[in-house]
Amino acid sequence: MKRIIIISDTHIGTIEKLPPKVLNALKEADIVIHAGDADTLNFIDELEDICKCLYAVKGNCDLGSKLPVKLVEEIEGVKIGVSHGTGNYNNVVDRMYYMFSEDDPQIIIFGHIHEPLNEEIEGVWFINPGSTSLNRTLSNGTYAELTIDNGSFQVKIECA
Repeated sequence: MKRIIIISDTHIGTIEKLPPKVLNALKEADIVIHAGDADTLNFIDELEDICKCLYAVKGNCDLGSKLPVKLVEEIEGVKIGVSHGTGNYNNVVDRMYYMFSEDDPQIIIFGHIHEPLNEEIEGVWFINPGSTSLNRTLSNGTYAELTIDNGSFQVKIECA
């Protein structure tokens, strides 16, 4: 079983500015996924120092970053696609679906819209953790917790 914490759109320079609940969850997770817009390479470096395993992608605000734009990983028998997303917020799910259409993932993780999403669409589970601090729809920040066990998974959106 793997416990995965998913964050995105942190837009802060240091992990010290993360809410304590989020920071503790990151330290305890088996895997951490950052779906882009850390804003600084320093933030990603700090995450690598505290996380057991980190996967991160480049967001539209991660200028100069050498992080990949897209990742596809298989974890505990579940294929996961990760990318930040760009452009108009209204059809970002469609663009993510198209981006990963040849990879056939069971889960697509993305950021960009600063709103949490945890929904199955056309047979694919879409997860957006929202933003840990700059959430557009909630007063509190959010993150996602994904638990995978032998090919099955559960997702929870948590308040920061």
